[in-house]
Amino acid sequence: MNAEQVQLLRFRVGERHYALPVEAVKEIIPFSDITRVPRTPPVVRGVINLRGNVVPVLDLAVRMGHGEIAADSLSCVLIIGDDEQPTDNELGLLVSAVEVVLQTAPDELQSPPQFGLGAPHHFVSRMAAQDGVFAPILDLSRVADIDELALSIHEESERQRI
Repeated sequence: MNAEQVQLLRFRVGERHYALPVEAVKEIIPFSDITRVPRTPPVVRGVINLRGNVVPVLDLAVRMGHGEIAADSLSCVLIIGDDEQPTDNELGLLVSAVEVVLQTAPDELQSPPQFGLGAPHHFVSRMAAQDGVFAPILDLSRVADIDELALSIHEESERQRI
């Protein structure tokens, strides 16, 4: 790989393609038992036990404003988190399938269009294209905004009390 190349993990959420920088994904695990958590919004698919640590899992389709992923044998959980605090900040993203690792030059990445992304515009940092497939590159600081998610969970809990 050329030192100036960018590596992106392309995956599907439903029929839509997305990508993340490879270095943002710590691990890819097959979809298996997820424990639902009461009083959480639909975006929180549940939690998994990852080597003794409880890791919350977001349904990326719901986060993008679509219906829940119909998990099957191709579904995976992308584990993301901070390498300096390996267990405290881990989060799982449920996706429909992992497709390929793309390698591209940074100047080949494009600005996202104003519409037609299949995701809220502020979730997308750039666009990658390969073999005629365009994939929005997700901005994890926004997609996995812990403060926003915590507020959403609190609001859902309060809503269910009423």
